[in-house]
Amino acid sequence: MSSFASCGNLTLAACETGESFAWPFTLHGQKVSYPVPMPFSDQVHIRRVSCGQSFGFFLSTQGCVYAVGKDNQDG
Repeated sequence: MSSFASCGNLTLAACETGESFAWPFTLHGQKVSYPVPMPFSDQVHIRRVSCGQSFGFFLSTQGCVYAVGKDNQDG
Protein backbone atom coordinates (compact mmCIF):
# COMPACT_ATOMS: atom_id res chain seq x y z
CA MET A 1 0.00 0.00 0.00
CA SER A 2 1.27 3.40 -0.82
CA SER A 3 -0.75 5.25 1.86
CA PHE A 4 -2.58 4.23 5.04
CA ALA A 5 -4.45 6.27 7.67
CA SER A 6 -6.51 5.40 10.73
CA CYS A 7 -8.32 7.50 13.33
CA GLY A 8 -11.28 6.75 15.56
CA ASN A 9 -13.53 4.29 13.77
CA LEU A 10 -12.21 4.95 10.26
CA THR A 11 -9.37 3.34 8.33
CA LEU A 12 -8.36 4.33 4.78
CA ALA A 13 -5.82 2.84 2.42
CA ALA A 14 -4.50 3.61 -1.06
CA CYS A 15 -2.69 1.01 -3.14
CA GLU A 16 0.12 1.55 -5.62
CA THR A 17 -2.42 0.70 -8.35
CA GLY A 18 -4.42 3.84 -7.48
CA GLU A 19 -7.27 1.94 -5.85
CA SER A 20 -8.50 3.07 -2.42
CA PHE A 21 -10.37 1.35 0.40
CA ALA A 22 -12.26 2.30 3.56
CA TRP A 23 -13.43 0.32 6.61
CA PRO A 24 -15.48 -0.11 8.66
CA PHE A 25 -18.05 0.95 6.14
CA THR A 26 -21.83 0.87 5.92
CA LEU A 27 -22.83 -1.04 2.82
CA HIS A 28 -26.53 -1.51 2.04
CA GLY A 29 -27.38 -0.59 5.65
CA GLN A 30 -24.94 -3.13 7.14
CA LYS A 31 -21.67 -2.19 8.83
CA VAL A 32 -18.79 -4.22 7.40
CA SER A 33 -15.34 -4.58 8.97
CA TYR A 34 -13.37 -5.45 5.86
CA PRO A 35 -11.84 -3.11 3.26
CA VAL A 36 -14.48 -1.81 0.84
CA PRO A 37 -13.27 -0.33 -2.47
CA MET A 38 -14.10 3.36 -2.82
CA PRO A 39 -16.25 4.06 -5.89
CA PHE A 40 -13.92 6.35 -7.85
CA SER A 41 -14.00 6.23 -11.63
CA ASP A 42 -11.28 4.37 -13.52
CA GLN A 43 -9.68 7.71 -14.42
CA VAL A 44 -9.13 8.68 -10.75
CA HIS A 45 -6.01 7.18 -9.14
CA ILE A 46 -5.61 7.82 -5.42
CA ARG A 47 -2.09 8.49 -4.20
CA ARG A 48 -2.54 9.49 -0.51
CA VAL A 49 -5.18 9.22 2.20
CA SER A 50 -5.70 10.99 5.50
CA CYS A 51 -8.48 10.80 8.09
CA GLY A 52 -9.84 12.10 11.36
CA GLN A 53 -12.44 10.81 13.81
CA SER A 54 -15.30 10.74 11.29
CA PHE A 55 -13.95 12.14 8.02
CA GLY A 56 -11.42 11.25 5.36
CA PHE A 57 -9.50 12.77 2.46
CA PHE A 58 -8.24 11.18 -0.74
CA LEU A 59 -5.57 12.88 -2.87
CA SER A 60 -5.45 11.80 -6.50
CA THR A 61 -2.38 11.63 -8.72
CA GLN A 62 -4.04 14.42 -10.73
CA GLY A 63 -3.91 16.69 -7.63
CA CYS A 64 -7.64 16.60 -6.81
CA VAL A 65 -8.81 16.23 -3.21
CA TYR A 66 -11.92 14.20 -2.40
CA ALA A 67 -13.54 14.31 1.06
CA VAL A 68 -15.96 12.00 2.83
CA GLY A 69 -17.63 12.26 6.21
CA LYS A 70 -19.89 10.31 8.50
CA ASP A 71 -23.20 10.08 6.64
CA ASN A 72 -21.71 12.84 4.42
CA GLN A 73 -22.59 15.34 7.16
CA ASP A 74 -19.36 15.64 9.19
CA GLY A 75 -16.46 16.78 7.12
